[in-house]
Amino acid sequence: MVSSGNRNIVRRLLFPLVVALAVSLGSSLAWADFKDGKQAYDSGDYTAAAKHWRQAAEAGDARSQTYLGVLYAWGRGVKKNLRRAIKLYRQAARGDDAQGQYNLGLMYRSGRGVRQNETKAAEWFAKAAKQGLASAQYMLGLAHRYGKGAEKSNTKGAKLIRKAAKSGYLPAQYGLGRLYETGRGVGRDLAKAAVWYRRAAERGYGPAQYEIGLAYRRGEGVKADPITAYMWLTLAIKRIKGDLKKKASAKRSRLAMSMSTAQLSRAEKRAVAWKPKKRPK
Repeated sequence: MVSSGNRNIVRRLLFPLVVALAVSLGSSLAWADFKDGKQAYDSGDYTAAAKHWRQAAEAGDARSQTYLGVLYAWGRGVKKNLRRAIKLYRQAARGDDAQGQYNLGLMYRSGRGVRQNETKAAEWFAKAAKQGLASAQYMLGLAHRYGKGAEKSNTKGAKLIRKAAKSGYLPAQYGLGRLYETGRGVGRDLAKAAVWYRRAAERGYGPAQYEIGLAYRRGEGVKADPITAYMWLTLAIKRIKGDLKKKASAKRSRLAMSMSTAQLSRAEKRAVAWKPKKRPK
């Protein structure tokens, strides 16, 4: 017969194990719901995605809280509700989900669903950046670059933007190219500017395609090449909008006036045959 003292010892020993098993089971179920939600979202079934992510979010899964927040922010599969989105982002952010921290920072920066606050935006970007999220590193870099919500420092801004660029984040690669072109926070270097513009351009980032097109047109940081310049400007025009698109079209038209029929034909064929590179693993 087991004494009452021994039974108490057994209970104390078993309790942590039971709790650990329950937590593990809950985490596994939440992960399954998260994956099912992601599969539904990718297939365009936002209502099913919301159902799966809601279940996982209620179980405390921070990733699902972030993803469900996105659905509420844009009204996909659920009725648009910015206050609900903010609440979910905040839950995820406090659960140390980097994407949730970043999304919450974006909301504070833009004033969507919450009073605009550049300082709080920068604080959340900093938390996500510390976890290695490239988009947050880039946004925090901009905050330092322009002194919005963070200490104004071209050097700190450039350091963060470079880190994000090296991770393959396209806006940061383009942004780093701009910094090298203008010499803000880094030494002016047109060759390095062209390198970073080209990296983003080769993966289909329109603004970078425009800038590398101009570089080849002017011979800045690269050897002047009207055919390559025309190709990049043609590709950029398909991917950019507004005034920048008008500028690109005008510059391409002026470039075409200085090119032969054979050169234009080669440039157009290269633009048609061009395919974006995949992001390096």
